[in-house]
Amino acid sequence: MAKVHIEGGTRRPEAIRYYLDVASLGDFSDTEDVMNEVFHRYGFPSEGSVNTEKIGTFLSRFGIVEDDDRQSLTDTGDQLLRVLLEDETLFYELLSLHIATYFHSHPSEDTLPSWTYYKTIEYLLENRPVKVQETSTAKTVVSHLSAEAEQRNTDDLLENVGALSNKTFRNFVHFIKPLEPSVLDDGVFTGRTRVKTDVFAMALDKAYQSEFVQPTTDYGDLITISPGSPGNEFLRTVCGIQRSYVVEIAEQAGRMYEEIECTSDFEVKVRIREELSYDQFS
Repeated sequence: MAKVHIEGGTRRPEAIRYYLDVASLGDFSDTEDVMNEVFHRYGFPSEGSVNTEKIGTFLSRFGIVEDDDRQSLTDTGDQLLRVLLEDETLFYELLSLHIATYFHSHPSEDTLPSWTYYKTIEYLLENRPVKVQETSTAKTVVSHLSAEAEQRNTDDLLENVGALSNKTFRNFVHFIKPLEPSVLDDGVFTGRTRVKTDVFAMALDKAYQSEFVQPTTDYGDLITISPGSPGNEFLRTVCGIQRSYVVEIAEQAGRMYEEIECTSDFEVKVRIREELSYDQFS
């Protein structure tokens, strides 16, 4: 049975931040060994309960650590680590982006939690403002996701999926809390009107790897991002942006980076000419 549940818990993004930092430093026997060294070096967690169970499995599912050696970072993990060492806030942004987009570029049963993550942001944007701390919200979101998975059960990957729970939604919320600018306003999901240009550039890069946007998109091809287009929907969802601001942010990115070109005639279109990396702008 395929798993769509988002693993995590309180302070899971912070635990990942320390895990990558320490795992890069030497040889460790297992994930518990890494987390023991995290506590020794940083005193994390200093108080309270932090769920680090299956953290290695989680990172392996998303291609951040090696599947057969979960104490070793992949190239993607190395890129995220370099960002972390320069800008911790940007790290949390790119971690969320990576989770939200990974199923689109690597569709498999192992990456279905990414589908859940993306669809949760999509639902919140469509129904904002949403009080994310209320139990009723978790129940509503989980019910919506379960129904959508059921409707798509002709898709082989969603044909026999495991159950979602309120915990799935609560774990998701832990990942969006560190985002800056925030998508939350006093516990209410509102989406945002701006996002770091580096994050948007990487979101655009992910669009080239997603058949959701255009089935045969190559780097250098123009992607339509006018409101209502698949490109607009993808970018606003993975960045947590309110729909009407996508074009404005794209135009700003085009002015800032020579790698990005934004054009406008009957429709607004944008392109990048070659693949970007997470640490390209750090």
